[in-house]
Amino acid sequence: ELIEIITDLDVTIKYGENGSLTADVNIDDNLLNSITWTDTDGNFLAEGKEVEISADQEIVIVTAEDINGCTATATITINVDFEVEIFYPNVFSPNGDGTNDNFMLYNSGSPENMNIIQIFDRAGELIFEETDMLFNETQSGWNGEFNGQVVQPGVYVFIIKYTIEIT
Repeated sequence: ELIEIITDLDVTIKYGENGSLTADVNIDDNLLNSITWTDTDGNFLAEGKEVEISADQEIVIVTAEDINGCTATATITINVDFEVEIFYPNVFSPNGDGTNDNFMLYNSGSPENMNIIQIFDRAGELIFEETDMLFNETQSGWNGEFNGQVVQPGVYVFIIKYTIEIT
């Protein structure tokens, strides 16, 4: 029986994250000599049925060899999902108690910072603007003040701009 590799040939992982690939073969393990993983330049990545991958890898090659020296090869394409998940509170309490005092944004991974964040009141007046503000940073963000005064509770709109750097 000819050796065949059983694996997904098209895989998607989120930008900035790691994942793993698995491969199996159509023969019993006692007839299997090796499974090796390499990149497109032939650099060794791992041996065995599983390999860890990152979003900067575009293609991974898996080769299986049976005890008779017969081989099978599969090329796996790694697609990168650049969707960014950004989370923000629908309320915050800038009352100085140390809990939820600043309006800040959270994300899951990349990007690490915003190029700019702008917050506007209901009339469209710009009341807060910050450049190069970090996501997930509890000490940054809007403290609920405009011109040194705490603003009234209400509805405010924000705009952010960020850049994802692809290496």
